[in-house]
Amino acid sequence: IIRISPFANRLSFDAPPAVQRLRCLANYEALRFSSTILSLGETLVARMKKLSANTGGKYVSVHLRFEEDMVAFSCCVFDGGEQEKEDMKNARERGWKGKFTKPGRVIRPGAIRINGKCPLTPLEVFLVALLSV
Repeated sequence: IIRISPFANRLSFDAPPAVQRLRCLANYEALRFSSTILSLGETLVARMKKLSANTGGKYVSVHLRFEEDMVAFSCCVFDGGEQEKEDMKNARERGWKGKFTKPGRVIRPGAIRINGKCPLTPLEVFLVALLSV
């Protein structure tokens, strides 16, 4: 499990380019993966390159962050019923005060999912990984 503290969020808007590069380099150099994870990553990248040759270099990328703020920001629905909708509405309001409730703003979760803009649930990530083995 890797977690880089969000110390960089505010810096990324205000920092000079040299500081920004140093921040990125420090984060990159600090990451060390176990040999198992490294091997799996190399296998997946090799597979993506090989298989994308059949589709003109196109491939699907999976972002593995599935946290409340990111899920709320996506405006997707994950079959959690009315309680989930209310929880996500509250999370959006906490994090982005009014951004999603502006007059005239229409959120279409179904269209967002069809367009591939919804993060995969942990179960969906597992199924994708299982099918790619």
